[in-house]
Amino acid sequence: MAMIGAFGAIPMNDYCAASRALDDAEPRDMGAVAAVVFADLSTRPFAFAMDPAAADVATDEEIDAFRAKFEQPDADEPVALPLQHFEGEPLIRHVVRNLFEAGVGSVAIVCEAGAAMERLREAAGDARASFFAYDAKAVAQREGFDVPLRLEGFTQGEILWAVERLREAAGETGLLPGRTAAPERIDSLLLMYADEAGVRVRHLKKLRAAFEESPDADFAVVYTEFRPMPPVLFSAAFLQRLAALRQSGLSGGAACEGTPVRPVLPFNVKTAIMGEERLAEYTPLPDCVAKDEADLPASALAAVRGARRPTDRFTAVAARLKGEQPEEALERVQAFLARLDASVSHDPIAELDRWDAWAARNRADFPFFSAPENAGVAYLDSAATALQPHVVIAKHVQVSSTFDGNVWRGMYAASARSTAAYQEAREKVAAFLGAEPREVVFTANTTHAVNLAARGWAAHRLRPGDVVLVAENEHHSNLVPWMQLAQDAGLRLRFIPLDSAGRIDMAAYRELLRDGAALVCVAHVSNILGIENPIASMAELAHRAGARILVDAAQSAPHVAIDVNELGADFLALSGHKTFGPTGIGVLWARRDVMAEMRPVATGGGTVSEVSFEGVYHRQTPYCFEAGTPPYEQAICLGEAVDYMQRLGMGAMRGHVRAMTRYALRALSFCEGATVLGDQSADDGSLGIVSFAVDGISNETLCALLARMQVANRAGAHCALPFVDALGVPGICRMSIGPYTTKEDIEAWAFAIQEAKRACAGMRERN
Repeated sequence: MAMIGAFGAIPMNDYCAASRALDDAEPRDMGAVAAVVFADLSTRPFAFAMDPAAADVATDEEIDAFRAKFEQPDADEPVALPLQHFEGEPLIRHVVRNLFEAGVGSVAIVCEAGAAMERLREAAGDARASFFAYDAKAVAQREGFDVPLRLEGFTQGEILWAVERLREAAGETGLLPGRTAAPERIDSLLLMYADEAGVRVRHLKKLRAAFEESPDADFAVVYTEFRPMPPVLFSAAFLQRLAALRQSGLSGGAACEGTPVRPVLPFNVKTAIMGEERLAEYTPLPDCVAKDEADLPASALAAVRGARRPTDRFTAVAARLKGEQPEEALERVQAFLARLDASVSHDPIAELDRWDAWAARNRADFPFFSAPENAGVAYLDSAATALQPHVVIAKHVQVSSTFDGNVWRGMYAASARSTAAYQEAREKVAAFLGAEPREVVFTANTTHAVNLAARGWAAHRLRPGDVVLVAENEHHSNLVPWMQLAQDAGLRLRFIPLDSAGRIDMAAYRELLRDGAALVCVAHVSNILGIENPIASMAELAHRAGARILVDAAQSAPHVAIDVNELGADFLALSGHKTFGPTGIGVLWARRDVMAEMRPVATGGGTVSEVSFEGVYHRQTPYCFEAGTPPYEQAICLGEAVDYMQRLGMGAMRGHVRAMTRYALRALSFCEGATVLGDQSADDGSLGIVSFAVDGISNETLCALLARMQVANRAGAHCALPFVDALGVPGICRMSIGPYTTKEDIEAWAFAIQEAKRACAGMRERN
């Protein structure tokens, strides 16, 4: 297992190194590219535009960040995605402008004929772009295979139809239309969709540069956030072979010989570039993986339990690998566990067995584990959403069935019960944070809380030119609000760098403060690295420099005892769904004198004490910030979750997560080719988060294979795209720990990684 320490250059594998080397590439001839953009005005508006597969695994914050990029133009009805505004202009114009700025030789837009085409022509705003009417019948006639051949979202029919349409428009007999300037013939075809908002000029140049470096490649691909069908650059030679294959009348399976197989590809990796050789080497999973041809256990956890418990040996039959005897699967997991056990015996992890027993007892509190469909699941995704204990679920049922009267002003008993319980929840959260109840505002989540601080305080307290400091590895929820506010209010955004271990570079932080800053925004615990930042020291330095400090405690609140006074924070935000409570509830804490400087952002019912035609009088804080009917049911359940954490003991929560994180790192060290992000060697290493990659397997593919073995992990950029992009890695896998995580969960996770590596190697050989 490698440990990534130098954040300037990440030696994850050759693929990442090759991709990173192209970051600033200038291709020799972008003009040799002809671009065809498919623009469908029947596509749904942005609220539904995220790919369903991406939306299913995305967090609320990721979805919010995705949608926040779009501005709905004034219209009676939602408009199709290509016509929606992105960064202040129609999305189709953004795409076309980037293509021409990158220097492509020609741009053609494919859409419906008639009014739709005219709307797109006007929105594109560039007379150089040509327009083709989509012909579904002609496309279907060019498919030609018994099994449809699809390359990165584009079918053979679409590819060949686009080529022939370009040739027809150019009036030439060549494969692609020529140009008046050299080179005489365009040598490659770029296909993309009009909703590719994430494709920038640098991505297009990087794509062409990768293509030029691999002249024998059939195609190259650039991946962008949330899109499963990325732009593809096809070589002329490949297009000629594809046309010949259709004429040959062969079936799709036979015709694909010599062309790259279509792998299971990540949809949220931003800058990965691949040609044929790289596809074969670094993304070894062809379509057959979707047909269950990979030899993987049905449940890695069941396999571990079968090896750990001799009486359950034959239970492991259900988890045996396809085509093998149960003994062979059992031997592999036993061999893996034997190596791990020997390591722990030689170099013990303090109180590991104690915390394992503690977590095993806690599992009885969580109905997730007793559900038959979850019997073989190793749940290691608590950093995204923690499980809810029985007491929280029971409280929700109680509130919904007996308290269900709206808070405030109701004179009847149910309303009075709801109001009293809502206020009690505020008191519980305040006590949990070492704060006063009047300093606690209930919000929808951490993202909402940070936006409230940005718009309710910073928007009118900071002045143009003021500096906001944000750590380099911040979650989008503590980055995008400040980026947008900086744009709106003329603020300057500067970034606090990390040192080689992935920790805040305190020397650089001091220097930034000396240069002047009005606000510091930083996570208590990084959602990617899991490292706990020295908030108390950072707050003291910020206050000496005359700056306020906002702390994102979404990842620390489930594991660390928080006292806002000891931290020295001015603002602190957290989410209920990460602290064993329900979704739809979060908290913004602001120190009393700071909250007095805030202004309501959303106003109306619930925020006012008196309204007349002459004016409005707002309620006292914090109620003036809770517009409308508040999420009182969720708040009451959050109060119950806080009680549950207090009963477990925050000291115990920290002790358990430290021990299990060390065990996870030890187990991962036996997985060949595994790399950990950040230096976890220090005693104060990660708090329950291990971000990792495995050489030769894309992060999305790896997590998909782990999911097959019922190991719940998460893949992608984890709502920290600028940080991941700066690392030069194409995405990261992340496992995370909760108070119910046992040694067996960790063992199942590590064994599953080993099995995924083995299965990929086998499929490489077969393909």
